[in-house]
Amino acid sequence: IGDIAIIKISEEAMKYKEEIGNALLATHKNIKVVCMDKGVKDEKRIRNIEIIAGEHRTETIHREHGIKIFVDIKKCYYSPRLATERKRVAGMVKKGDNVIDMFAGVAPFSLIIAKFAQPSMVYAIDSNPDAIFYANKNVWANRLEDRVKVLQGDAMEIVPQLPEAD
Repeated sequence: IGDIAIIKISEEAMKYKEEIGNALLATHKNIKVVCMDKGVKDEKRIRNIEIIAGEHRTETIHREHGIKIFVDIKKCYYSPRLATERKRVAGMVKKGDNVIDMFAGVAPFSLIIAKFAQPSMVYAIDSNPDAIFYANKNVWANRLEDRVKVLQGDAMEIVPQLPEAD
């Protein structure tokens, strides 16, 4: 994700985690941080990670289809594996559609839809305040303020207050 590599290490290799992390840094110049994935926790699906090599930070900028996505992998869920699916979904949105992105996280679906479709509005909803911070930052960084509205809270409470989704 961006310049951060996230890896899983077997129990047998755990004693070599720093060496593994440093080897990744040495062989991949675009990687600045190596984190060990210890699984996903709670309903926010946040990764439990440990920095094992490189810079001591968990915030990065990931680029997807020309969109900048700011994310802190320790505070927010994000998966680059969904890039193709995000583009596919954006291709299904018609001009003038209202889109509701429940559980938006840092808003990658909302950003891709707003950039590549011509929606009337995309409503990006999430309950995680950290995800909302990054969603707003991403909307601003990609100049999509006129097409994406970020809302913090429970989707079950927010959706009934929004225009009907197409």
